[in-house]
Amino acid sequence: CKSAARSPLHWWDYGASPPGVFPLPLPSLLPLPSRGRSRRRAQLRREDCVVLDLWVATLNSMYAGRGGEDVCSSRPSAAQVRCLMNLQKALRDHLRGSPGASGVDSLRDYLQTNDRGYGGGVARPLGMDAGVPPQAGDVALGDLLEDSDAKLAAQVRDPAFLLLPEAEWPQEIPTVRSLLGKDYAEFVERNVAVGLQDLAEEDQVATVQGQPLVAAAFAVGKADTKENRMISGCVGTNSLMNPALLPRPRYAYIPRMRACTISKFVRLRVSKRDARHYFHRLRLGIKWRPWLAHPPITRGGRKLYPRHTCAAMGLAPSSGWAQALTDQTTSAANLPMEHRVLIDEPAPLDPPFWGSIVDDVWCLDTSAAPAGAAWCDRVHQEWQARGVETHAGKIVDEVEGQEIQGVFVHASEHWLGVSLQKRSLLMRGLWF
Repeated sequence: CKSAARSPLHWWDYGASPPGVFPLPLPSLLPLPSRGRSRRRAQLRREDCVVLDLWVATLNSMYAGRGGEDVCSSRPSAAQVRCLMNLQKALRDHLRGSPGASGVDSLRDYLQTNDRGYGGGVARPLGMDAGVPPQAGDVALGDLLEDSDAKLAAQVRDPAFLLLPEAEWPQEIPTVRSLLGKDYAEFVERNVAVGLQDLAEEDQVATVQGQPLVAAAFAVGKADTKENRMISGCVGTNSLMNPALLPRPRYAYIPRMRACTISKFVRLRVSKRDARHYFHRLRLGIKWRPWLAHPPITRGGRKLYPRHTCAAMGLAPSSGWAQALTDQTTSAANLPMEHRVLIDEPAPLDPPFWGSIVDDVWCLDTSAAPAGAAWCDRVHQEWQARGVETHAGKIVDEVEGQEIQGVFVHASEHWLGVSLQKRSLLMRGLWF
């Protein structure tokens, strides 16, 4: 690939495009800046072309045919220029969420990371390696939400407050496919023992169009751990719900912080708390169980369906209910709303900042405005008062160089090369 002729990207002229786009020429390399941090960043981006070259060659092989060229050295057309620009953007977007994923070695490590990292999205067989708490369903979600949101509390207790009238149900229920491990039956027995599921006959499972309504069951890998996460593909139950009644959670949204500024004389610090097995601890009303059946097992010659007793990961309203409890917790912990980052509100003007997304609460402060550890401790105490367990392995107190919601926070402006003579944006510490 490297031997093919290249022409600088900024020399390409836009003109009439011939019908053919493939095979594509390799992307060009822009001249490097003469010196400084901008030169180093340009060098790292240039090394990204190794991956882009492979993409181009692969696409050429796919679309030009195996008998065609994998590499083209001709002058690119306007259509080919647009195609290459889209590929470059896709590569940047793909790597944007990974701190330091620049350079040949970093790219190789990043691309070889297995699917347990964030965004893996690869289904795994569901079995005993999926994480389950020692005791599930011990947090009465409906009772806790009663004072702060009676409508949500009613939904948690009874699916009738969310389901469409039977006459309005869709004619076709989405089909599901499960991926079960050989030890799935043993996994179900463990779930029943800790209270995450119960076992029921087929007549205790909701029936739609003459068939029992069964959710898909599979697992996905968790980040930085060998433990898997159980997913319940409740697409059938979700299709029967009134979308206008589903809770709309308000999460923290990091890009809102592009407008925030901090002093150039301080360093950024991160504090975090994470709820352990959050969804598996939130008990739903007993009327939900017929609608949360999972693939059956055989016990003593009988076919029995495991039914979820808790908020299932894959049930449409679960994240809204969980976020509502988190909002109640942060409110009880007296975290100031004027410092909260939200997706639908302007970002706070001054640090410290804090935000939450389902089971994760984070604070971003500075040495000049310390607050993160104290705020997170109060959240921990309020979660504990509600029976929610804080993940001991994910406690972070005022640490420099940490991640929040997939974005890495650097302590100082050195990483993005902001001039010390200027007031720096907060984003000089956030790597997008």
